[in-house]
Amino acid sequence: MRRLEKKHLIILILIELILGIVLIFSTTKATEVASKILLVATIIDFIALTFTVQALGFRSFKAKKPNYPTADYKSDYEYSELEALLAKNGFKKTKRSYGNSFLLIDNKKAIKITLIDDFSNYFDNDKEEAQSSNNKELNNCEKFIGIEIFKEIDEKNLDKLPLFTIQGKNVYFTSLLYQENKKFKCLNYEMPNDDFIDAYNKAFEILKMKEEDDLNVEQ
Repeated sequence: MRRLEKKHLIILILIELILGIVLIFSTTKATEVASKILLVATIIDFIALTFTVQALGFRSFKAKKPNYPTADYKSDYEYSELEALLAKNGFKKTKRSYGNSFLLIDNKKAIKITLIDDFSNYFDNDKEEAQSSNNKELNNCEKFIGIEIFKEIDEKNLDKLPLFTIQGKNVYFTSLLYQENKKFKCLNYEMPNDDFIDAYNKAFEILKMKEEDDLNVEQ
């Protein structure tokens, strides 16, 4: 029944409903023995009708997506120029199958910025990440700030991006999606707390990104 389309479920409901009415009418006209058989058939029909109506209800119901706060950023650079910019500012580059990650250690705070060129490989790289997660440079770090920047993404994976924003005792993590004309969007913005704000601001200063609201204020 899960494979049936909505229109097929509606047709099936109508058939079961009409059949139920016919069975009820037939039961009143049948002999005692036949009426018992028809009564059982009527019960079975209405049970089937109940399940079909429920199936249609599940198909028709669409869960409401959470309304995440968003933030829009404008950079002085296009996505394609960020790699050179990060290298220029002392980030250590590590090549990935989906793009490149860049790491900077600043006063026991690790800033990791990942440029994701191929989102398909990114969402299928658990093994690669597990093998590369043991970085000795991170052992002495007290805080970790991660920013994943996607060049593009499809509709299927777009809903995953808000889930990238995580803030805990030692970790702040978020993601940006490149739009066009040096614009980037965070699909779930959360203000960093005091433990992360300095490193967070430094990351965005290096990326030459400012929130568009801030730009409007300055203008």
